[in-house]
Amino acid sequence: MDPFAPPDAGGESEFPLPAYEAPPDQPPPGSPAPEAQETGEVLPGDIFSMPPAPESQPPVYTSAPRPDTTAQAQKPQASFPVNVNTASQAALETLPGIGPVKARAIIDYRNANGAFHSPGDLIKVTGIGEKTLENLLPYVTV
Repeated sequence: MDPFAPPDAGGESEFPLPAYEAPPDQPPPGSPAPEAQETGEVLPGDIFSMPPAPESQPPVYTSAPRPDTTAQAQKPQASFPVNVNTASQAALETLPGIGPVKARAIIDYRNANGAFHSPGDLIKVTGIGEKTLENLLPYVTV
């Protein structure tokens, strides 16, 4: 008989092992040593178990509207072209790329320097560059 062969199913081992019993002065197997219980320290040979992982929920993805569509949706309707020499701040804010700050800058420039002579004069307003001006020209007049 091969001493390294597994025992037959249902059969008994040729060398039965006695059940382990801890000596009375030692904690049972699997429990931390008394000094580890006091300090919370994990010592070699300690056996511990992890609590089960909480059931994870799949992530919930939400999509936010694109800033371009949100900004356009919040602007009031305007009739174009907008006269930049007479328009209110609210009317100026209906123009593409013009929010409260740039609308206020247009009005401040107009109050300080007088009427604009051409739509291209908007380039002189702080915060309005060539690209913004290019986008505004179809919608403004003087």
